[in-house]
Amino acid sequence: MEEEIVFHFDGALSSDHKMNFYEAARFQYAAARLLVKLDQFRKRGRFTDKVTVRSNQEIFLKPHGDGSFDIFALAPLMAMAGDYFVNVTMQNMLAYVFDRVIGKSSDSDVANSLNEVRQIVDAVGRINDNDSENMSRALSIIQHDQALKQGLTANVIENYERRIAELERSRSVAAKADELSKISSEQEQKLLSMSAPLASEMAKVLRRSATSLEIRTRSPVYLESKIVYLNREMASEIESATVDERMRVVSCDIIQYNKETGWGKARIADEQKPLSFSVPSDMKSMLQGALLNYMNKEIVLLQCYMVRDKVNTVTRMIVVGLAPVPTKIG
Repeated sequence: MEEEIVFHFDGALSSDHKMNFYEAARFQYAAARLLVKLDQFRKRGRFTDKVTVRSNQEIFLKPHGDGSFDIFALAPLMAMAGDYFVNVTMQNMLAYVFDRVIGKSSDSDVANSLNEVRQIVDAVGRINDNDSENMSRALSIIQHDQALKQGLTANVIENYERRIAELERSRSVAAKADELSKISSEQEQKLLSMSAPLASEMAKVLRRSATSLEIRTRSPVYLESKIVYLNREMASEIESATVDERMRVVSCDIIQYNKETGWGKARIADEQKPLSFSVPSDMKSMLQGALLNYMNKEIVLLQCYMVRDKVNTVTRMIVVGLAPVPTKIG
């Protein structure tokens, strides 16, 4: 059996069933390297620096059909249990890396967008930042009402699509949390160092060829799932961002955390402006209780990867653990 990975482009040139040749070629090269290396990793727990004739994997390109513009890739679904280092689908691996590479949307952005929709306010009332229950209800209403969805403004639809993709990634990773827990901290760091530059290369296709990119997966054993949504603003952030190769421990004060999405804000010592952070979905259950408890304490030591912009300013954190706070003597 095969698993189908669909790269769906919309807007700009892609709406006329064409793309800039150079941008599309760079995207396809980066996407191919990412899929091959993720396939290598799930089989053996490591990947090669270069893709050679010997290290190449059985991933195939499928002809695209009508649509804005789609690129189809076919990957082996899964081996028999025990044959792979992590017995997961390509969907799970893509969700794992993009859950870390893409910054999560803020609750305030999603709530503000939903409050712009009269039908949503009529159904659930105005939604505040911490109202996860009504936020989920509102997203479900849009998801099941195509007429309502088609009438939304561009800003609302982009925030909606981004949050839906985040939730799909979260479900995919959480479903295989036990298998993915086999990935060590060192292996996670290598996966991030490999996948972040390739995601940046893939994002370049949204410069002129399209205004949005979706990565969808489907197979005979699970329903179609959209695990990535990028618009041009998100793509620009990914292009300019770099993820530190080394994990570091940061002393901070947690001022906001959403247990549903894993998104939060923290104030780092000696910094006035709060910094957003995200907890990967496969680690939420392990870290959630401690993070919520630490919201009432002044000092928390977060184990995290820093994400920086072009001028080396930290823009967000990827939190992967908590370090014990030293006790005072005397």
